[in-house]
Amino acid sequence: MRRKGPLPLSEQLRSAIEMAVIAGDLVDGAPLPSVRQLAGDLDLAPNTVVRAYRDLENEGIVQVVPRRGYYVLGIHEQELGPAFAGLQGLIDQAVRAARQEGLTDKQVLHLVAERLRAGDRNARRIAVVGRRDAALEERVAFVAQAVADLDVQVVGLSFEELRTDDGAARASGFDLYLVPVLETNEAARLLGPNSRRIMPMNRRLKPGVRAFIVAQPETARFGIIAGADEYRGRMIAALDTLHPLKTPPVAASIQDPRAVDRVIREADAVIIGSTARHALQARMPLPVPYVEFTYLPDESTLRRLRSRLTPMDTALPRAAEGGAPGYPRSTSAGSAANTIRGGHRDRSGVDRRVPQPQRRAGEPHREIPRPRWSSSSRSRSEPALMGRIGRASSLRSASASRSRRFP
Repeated sequence: MRRKGPLPLSEQLRSAIEMAVIAGDLVDGAPLPSVRQLAGDLDLAPNTVVRAYRDLENEGIVQVVPRRGYYVLGIHEQELGPAFAGLQGLIDQAVRAARQEGLTDKQVLHLVAERLRAGDRNARRIAVVGRRDAALEERVAFVAQAVADLDVQVVGLSFEELRTDDGAARASGFDLYLVPVLETNEAARLLGPNSRRIMPMNRRLKPGVRAFIVAQPETARFGIIAGADEYRGRMIAALDTLHPLKTPPVAASIQDPRAVDRVIREADAVIIGSTARHALQARMPLPVPYVEFTYLPDESTLRRLRSRLTPMDTALPRAAEGGAPGYPRSTSAGSAANTIRGGHRDRSGVDRRVPQPQRRAGEPHREIPRPRWSSSSRSRSEPALMGRIGRASSLRSASASRSRRFP
């Protein structure tokens, strides 16, 4: 946090969290530190953290869960209305039929997941959604090149176009919508029923932009020209991760011409937001070195996209002869113990989480033993969690002793 920077501390904190969400460091459902903890770690006033969290909540990036804290908000989901009542009935019928056939919950979920993946294998049209001026065409070309070997059509779809009647009709013809993580809520409102096909897109800076920033001297003063005031903080937060910034940057939005003139006059190098480049076309080239702040999909997004588009050769495992359907033919204790992690024994001593082979008439019961837990399978966060529990217990003990000593 830069206490002498051009932005308030609450806006710097909000921008830092936004950049963590954009980069994929904070995924959907990830918990955020408590207000008191984050304020203590960063030496900030609690009201500053509350203000930043509240702004993120208003933007739809995080949500507050009563008595639990703040969490990164996932994709906006459409509420189920009366039109889904018939679908709910079909699901209930399928569940009852699965029960009658003796399928376990894990087998039913396996079948449902396989059917969902089978439906996505035919996805051959992708819409890259974003703001019209935010390097949308460059992102479309980048994604098209990444999936060129899969025979996929990639088309750009702007928010401005979605707000028109023609754009809404055109949007209904796509199988997947690649949307930046911070813009999924807006895309869900515009796409309506098609929002279930949204695929969040994590972004990274274009390699040329990173090289330009890293090549600047440590004492260089950067100037930032953003397309809107809300983007200034994000750009400074991203710049801070690549450069020491020994000299505080000077920032302005394109809506303030005088501030833009000041940035160009005082900065040694200028970073131009992708939404501001069209407004600066008349002033190009600038008298100082400059680069456009362009984001492209990162590697994890491209891997997820290719996995959704690549046909899967592995089909549902065939039922074992004389065994439960949906499981491999081998039912030996060694193979099952090696492929299943964890287990749970009920009062009868049978591990219900490990698939047990069905017995034939007159055949003795053969139980597959429960696999043993190893120290490597424990959660990496267990020591930290136990440390927090220990500290909380000591605090409660100290509080109880004080209450007994001073009634």
